Amino acid sequence: MIEIAFIIRLPFLLLIVFLFVSCDQSNQVDHPVPDIPSGRILWAEVDVPERGSLNGYASNGAQIYQERCVTCHGRRGLGDGTAAAYMITKPRNFSTGEYKLHSTADFPSGEDLYRTVTAGIPAFGMPSYEYLSPQDRWAVVDYIQGLGQSEYAARLESDAVKEELGLNLARLDSESRVQHWEELIKIHKETAGYAEEQFQAGVALQIPPTRPRTEKSLKRGKKLYLNYGCAVCHGYTGGGYDSSAEAMTDNQGRVIRPRDFREGAWYFKAGNRREDIMRVIVGGMPGTPMPSLDLGEEENGKLWDLAYYVEYLAGLKEEK
Repeated sequence: MIEIAFIIRLPFLLLIVFLFVSCDQSNQVDHPVPDIPSGRILWAEVDVPERGSLNGYASNGAQIYQERCVTCHGRRGLGDGTAAAYMITKPRNFSTGEYKLHSTADFPSGEDLYRTVTAGIPAFGMPSYEYLSPQDRWAVVDYIQGLGQSEYAARLESDAVKEELGLNLARLDSESRVQHWEELIKIHKETAGYAEEQFQAGVALQIPPTRPRTEKSLKRGKKLYLNYGCAVCHGYTGGGYDSSAEAMTDNQGRVIRPRDFREGAWYFKAGNRREDIMRVIVGGMPGTPMPSLDLGEEENGKLWDLAYYVEYLAGLKEEK
């Protein structure tokens, strides 16, 4: 009788053992993961030539922008082009000085913007402009930087005039401008100088040497994932659909959705390598609720465990 009962229960015992072993694999996930398209240009691997090393004709940056960028980013670079209303992930507003893809703290370097223009963000509607000459890519980068800075300065100046003088700068008549000439000049110089400072590239992010990915590192990474509140936005299984994420917005009040890691690394804007994941963890995504977890040069090493856990949720295999 006991033998019969054991035989009946044996399939269930084998199923439990199978599930336990399957769940313990560090390089497997329980959901299908899309393949990364071949030929994708990785943001961090773009070869960036120095401006001074280029010879040849560079087209006007403004002309390139009007022909290829204005439809999404808008004439003034405010992210309000005609196509923006139909895009789930909204185009960058250059006047905020906040860019998601960056290798420096605060404002990105010109090299960072060159990488973005070259690699594009194809999963979110921005194509690669690798076919443009390096000279033309640098020309449009220079134009974008200048456009964003001037729009930022103009907004600061308008706010300062309203706060300090109680006037609407856009509606000032000639008589009022003459009457407040000295104050207006002072405000203009101060806001222009401040904008120039804000649009200077920050220091390079401190990314420590990589560590081995192990079973223990994944367990530590899962703990960090929960302790740092990653699950609040991205979900406990990396699905990005927890209730708190439903009303999430960027710094301009536009609705955004946290990354669903289970969609696969194709949807990682900064790239699918573990170094790319680590760079986003350390530097954050400026302009969004995704904060920087920069703990300092000595402490950043432990964040590799968190990067490995995100890598695991995205279905990326352990590098050999």
